[in-house]
Amino acid sequence: MRRKISGRFFCLNAGRIRTQAGLLCVLFCLLLLASCAASDAGSGAAVSAKPFSSRDTYIRASVTLSDDARTAPVQNTFASVCVPTDIAHFEDCWFIVDCYHDRVIYHEYLEDPLTDWKVLPGEMKHPHTIATDGTVLLIDDTDNNRVLVYEREDADFFLTQLFEDIGDHPHDIVYDAVTETFYVWSSMNGEMYLFRRDAADNRMYLTDVKTVETLTETYVRSFAFDHEKRRLTFVSGVPSPGADGTGFAPVVTICDAESFAVLEQIPMPEEIAGMAQIVPLSDAGEGFLITVSTDRHGDQSVSDILYVKALEDLTEGKYTRLYRDAFPGDGTPYRFRRPDGQWLLCDHRPADGSIWRFAVTEDRITEVTLVY
Repeated sequence: MRRKISGRFFCLNAGRIRTQAGLLCVLFCLLLLASCAASDAGSGAAVSAKPFSSRDTYIRASVTLSDDARTAPVQNTFASVCVPTDIAHFEDCWFIVDCYHDRVIYHEYLEDPLTDWKVLPGEMKHPHTIATDGTVLLIDDTDNNRVLVYEREDADFFLTQLFEDIGDHPHDIVYDAVTETFYVWSSMNGEMYLFRRDAADNRMYLTDVKTVETLTETYVRSFAFDHEKRRLTFVSGVPSPGADGTGFAPVVTICDAESFAVLEQIPMPEEIAGMAQIVPLSDAGEGFLITVSTDRHGDQSVSDILYVKALEDLTEGKYTRLYRDAFPGDGTPYRFRRPDGQWLLCDHRPADGSIWRFAVTEDRITEVTLVY
């Protein structure tokens, strides 16, 4: 990476350098610049991408919907959510991915009755996550193997573009501002689909497909993106349906975000193999929170929230179980979000509720309140 030193550019006039001291000064500057470049290269940071244009290389463009084909949002008719898989806050709107109701709903105020919310247009089958770059919203239409693209008009959102045939059960979307790229994870076959937007007309393009070879026969629900270190951490999974599970060994896999080279694989005990999410605590404390959906064999009775200081500690079972002591009922914790600094949890199967707000400090979850 090239670095601009102290915010200024330097010009040297060779004709005025007459002395040995001047030559040494030039040499010192060159060495300093080389040192800075080497430091940047070793840090794992990536150069910010230039804006994408349809003149650049890509695999295929989105299918665009004509104005006549676009339908308006409708009012939500369900008073509760059924297996929520994501909750997000973008600008002045809240979004809930109501997976088993086959819809994504949105509204200005959290905790208003769900029947006050609107439904994003477009038929979906078990969507899972939502992400935005501030201009377009992308949703993984999981069981239809599609990605849906929405744009805002006044207070509402409209389906304007879509991509068919995106992997096998796309299951997690993360936007990376460094490269201006949406990362869409195909959960059953180890593929990552990369999408970029042409700022000239907001058209979306599939620009690349990467494969994590060691995960091609593993059902992996999500990944964490360390945007600073440029690393992807994939949760431990279970054998994909139809895969030969002989000799299967669950692992947490860490990859380089650009090359997708596997940097590390951390063995996991079978009883926590079916993870849903790994979240670094960051300013909330040292370590990680992890949701476990099933064991290696798909048993949901082992579902839990784990706290661990280092991912390597999971291998030896050195983790703290948090879910049963903090949350009422007997659900399956799935996905955390932290919009506006507040911790929220999407929970499956509990009798008393499905979305919770709470506080966390390292290995303690407190102040649990029901949202929906």
